[in-house]
Amino acid sequence: MTKTITPEKELQVIEKEVVPFVGKINEKFVIANPKQMKEASEIRVQLKAYEKQIKEKRESASKPAYAAYKAIMNMFNPLESKVKETLAIISNEMSRYQEEQDAIAEAAKQKIENRIGEGKGYLKPETAIEKMDAITEPASVISSESGNTMFINKPDCEVEDISKVPLEYLVPDMVKIREAMKGGTKIEGVRYFIRKVPRNG
Repeated sequence: MTKTITPEKELQVIEKEVVPFVGKINEKFVIANPKQMKEASEIRVQLKAYEKQIKEKRESASKPAYAAYKAIMNMFNPLESKVKETLAIISNEMSRYQEEQDAIAEAAKQKIENRIGEGKGYLKPETAIEKMDAITEPASVISSESGNTMFINKPDCEVEDISKVPLEYLVPDMVKIREAMKGGTKIEGVRYFIRKVPRNG
């Protein structure tokens, strides 16, 4: 009878072989002479081989589980996406209407406040307060048969004029910059240079 080796056992075997190599390297690792360069090359070649083994073992163990996971996700995703899209439409429209009603109520209060004063056409403070109290505020909780929806104040922001935003808040799009570089386009303000990247021969 053939004994089945589990992924855990396979990983443990590789780990015992890898530990001596990994133990030699840390953040203080420095190459100072040709001998150390040769040693680093040997360690790198060995580690690349172990990296390939680990990847192969991982994929052989995870592929069946991932296939099952993907099938389940594909089964539920269409309906879940429709629900999320519908919820977003409803939530956005409810927010828009609520904000609109808040603005209307605030404008009405401001109109009354501007009329507070002495003389004809103006309102006494107590009269102004009565009129403000009579203004219908939009409900912060909407009750229905299935439950309640409540509105909370959530701070938010959006960029109105990007030219006025300080540089510290602007992040360069390195993906696009590198794509442009590959296409032969150089961007002003970007330093271009050559890196020597090791690769197994």
